[in-house]
Amino acid sequence: MRSIIKIATAVCVLGVGTTVQAASPLYTITGLGNFGGASAASGINNLGQVVGQADVDAGNYHAFLWTQAGGMKDLGVLPGDTSSTAISINDTGQVVGVSQPQGGNPPRGFMWQAEIGMSDIAGTSGLYTQPIVITNSGQIAGYASPDGFLQSNFGFTYSSQGGISPVSLSGVTTYGVEALNDSGEMVVDAPQSATSLFVASGQNPVEIAGGGLTEATASAMNASGTVVGSASSNLGGNSHAFVWSQSTGLLDITPIPGGDAFAQAVNGNGDVVGFEILGPGESESFLYRDGTTYDLTSLLGNSAAGWSALAPEGINDSGQIVGSGFFNGQVEAFIMSPAASATAFVPEPASLALLALGAAALLLRRRR
Repeated sequence: MRSIIKIATAVCVLGVGTTVQAASPLYTITGLGNFGGASAASGINNLGQVVGQADVDAGNYHAFLWTQAGGMKDLGVLPGDTSSTAISINDTGQVVGVSQPQGGNPPRGFMWQAEIGMSDIAGTSGLYTQPIVITNSGQIAGYASPDGFLQSNFGFTYSSQGGISPVSLSGVTTYGVEALNDSGEMVVDAPQSATSLFVASGQNPVEIAGGGLTEATASAMNASGTVVGSASSNLGGNSHAFVWSQSTGLLDITPIPGGDAFAQAVNGNGDVVGFEILGPGESESFLYRDGTTYDLTSLLGNSAAGWSALAPEGINDSGQIVGSGFFNGQVEAFIMSPAASATAFVPEPASLALLALGAAALLLRRRR
């Protein structure tokens, strides 16, 4: 099951050896602000609206919604809770995430809507939920449990008309739903698969497998059914970033062999963003497009001044990228937007760049 891990920081030196650099700046970067402490973005919709979390005081953080017109808005918490994180936003502006009570009790899944605010999606069912995604039709999917413990997890979908429904697939036991698209295709966490992942449309699950990778975690799926995430090469081995579709199978897109790489998001064009941890104090972030991997910092040109340790978490169909990074020493959520004059990527030969960076990431990782 994926759990929310707070922002972690470390100073590092980054070696970029297998990514390519752009001939001219292709992106600009903007900080999204904060509530007085650190902030991190986790998702973006096709209107450029951004969600994530931001510290409000020592030890507590709140979900936020950022818009170009209104800036960063505090979405609050469910009654009696102290912290919250927004995870996903659809194109109608509906937001899902988790609200955390004090004292280590299990979190509760929420949906936020501008008209009614934040509500517990479990209602009176007594279930603990961790929503992962909300589609444009308002369908929610993720993990649920009657007691908040991993051993009793099951996958669920939710709609305002039908409430919470357990996911049941022919011949497949589900621990949770890790991704869902507008066509109703979903990625389920299931113990029967070598990678622990199946893609299902109706009652026809297809195993995500290949390349000797096991113990996989899906991060996202686009409308075409392309899935991205991370998987190990063997039990306890390094994590590899992957892209999967029924036509291509599983492709390893790890930028630099030997590190732990995570593909975090994919848009409707098949563009993938993620990052790789190369060792203690060493990391890089990347954009994967049409078979080529780009170092994100190199795409910013002079607009990167003051920024380091970019950790991308989302990308929309316009190519806008969101995540977190250091800005002048403070961890802050960001949005990267394609430069107005940029029409295409122009790769140069790969080179080695030494950059003094920090590692800052809000990860949505599954606990096994």
